[in-house]
Amino acid sequence: MPDDLDADRRRRLNELVRSAGETLLGFWPGAAANVEKPSVEWKGDGSPVSAADFASNELLMAGLGVICPSDAVVSEEVPFDPAVTARGSVWIIDPLDGTRAFLDGRDDFSVLLGRVSAG
Repeated sequence: MPDDLDADRRRRLNELVRSAGETLLGFWPGAAANVEKPSVEWKGDGSPVSAADFASNELLMAGLGVICPSDAVVSEEVPFDPAVTARGSVWIIDPLDGTRAFLDGRDDFSVLLGRVSAG
């Protein structure tokens, strides 16, 4: 992570990502036989986006807004706003990378979070 993030922010960011992962596990068909598969929509490119993607996205966006309020956020699940490129730091998130694997009950999915500073 960039050096301008103090230890407390780093700790809070780690907790945020873990919380997003725990949120996803509540939807994951591979967790237990009684977990109901999340609802799915289809993007224009034919890839799936599920209620789990949206739940993780909402949690990450809200948490980043509290932890790093002056930073912008770009998410795979939200239309891109070119104005974010003018901000000093931008978080780039994929709240559920590997949605197809996730929906199939496989464990090769993750939460992706990265930060770009000064371009």
